[in-house]
Amino acid sequence: MDKALTFPMRLLCAIVFCTFTFCYLYFYQADIMVVAQHIASGGKTHYVPLTGAVLITVALLLIQILVYAITGLYKRMHALTYFPSALLLLFLTSIPSDIGNEICLGAWVYVFPLALIVFGFGTIFLKRFQRWEPEVRYFGVSSQLIWINLGILLLLLLMVGCLSNSDEAFHRQARMERLIQEKKVEEAIVIGQQPGEASPSLTLMRAYALSLRRQMGERFFEGPVTPGAVSLTPTSSRNSTDLAAVSQPVRALLVPSWHVEWVAQKGLDIQLTKLLMDGQLDAFARMLQRNYDVSRLLPKHYREALVLYNHVSQQPLIVFHSNLDDTYADFLKLKKAADQSPAASVTLKNHYGNTYWYYYFLTRTI
Repeated sequence: MDKALTFPMRLLCAIVFCTFTFCYLYFYQADIMVVAQHIASGGKTHYVPLTGAVLITVALLLIQILVYAITGLYKRMHALTYFPSALLLLFLTSIPSDIGNEICLGAWVYVFPLALIVFGFGTIFLKRFQRWEPEVRYFGVSSQLIWINLGILLLLLLMVGCLSNSDEAFHRQARMERLIQEKKVEEAIVIGQQPGEASPSLTLMRAYALSLRRQMGERFFEGPVTPGAVSLTPTSSRNSTDLAAVSQPVRALLVPSWHVEWVAQKGLDIQLTKLLMDGQLDAFARMLQRNYDVSRLLPKHYREALVLYNHVSQQPLIVFHSNLDDTYADFLKLKKAADQSPAASVTLKNHYGNTYWYYYFLTRTI
């Protein structure tokens, strides 16, 4: 079979691979790549999603062209020439969610060279077998040649998609980090408020973004929250027991400015929120009374907490009544029904999942 006859198939494979790689890097893994490059370079360089996606796609295609030139696979097994490129793409986007101060290769030290060795021996065999491959009669879109190669290529791309980092919480955290570094705080808050799995680092990142807008007391419990005030304690150790996952960009952002920004300027709302997260309503009321004029309009979550406090405490330090009393009574009724009915439980979350009451009774005890 003349190589020229297989050119449409090879061109189609290149188009599919480049389209997938660019979209995968630019739309799905861009934020992960920002974190990876920041850590790998020690913060000296910054990953630009569009430029990075283009350059990596071109580089991986050039690697494939080199592999094709060496192996000479141009028939039914041509798509296998994309294996080293796919393997490298997987390596770049499979950083662990608990990544620390430096890139750790882990199992890749053995997997990467072993996979390339197996690929090398495999291509030697396939190149010899290629001589006796039966000729393909048709070269259109229904050609067996095209569909076999597309099938192999799709399996390689599926491998990349399945084995790379797909941790939703880590992706959201990484995206929030990037947006905050770009001074797009409101966009970061919107990402953090979306329903999804909570994590200590994501909770910390949400708190930091909200504190920049002075909205901790108004919106903090409207998004995913990891139970416990320890989630709002940044540390310099990623593997510490009180904060299991804070990536280097977060620490570079938070830790040096902790005393300046959080304690001096926004520390009060942080401390009040930490008390609420631990359910310490008496301590919360004392601190609130010392620092706020409770006769004025308080932030939403503080009002919710005071309504709850007045109902659960026999001798509240602050006597507080508002139009939220009736809403709280409705919440308790629906909560009681939710204990017996899954449908009512869904309704409860839909109606009150953005309140401190829901966190206090249903999230804090998880």
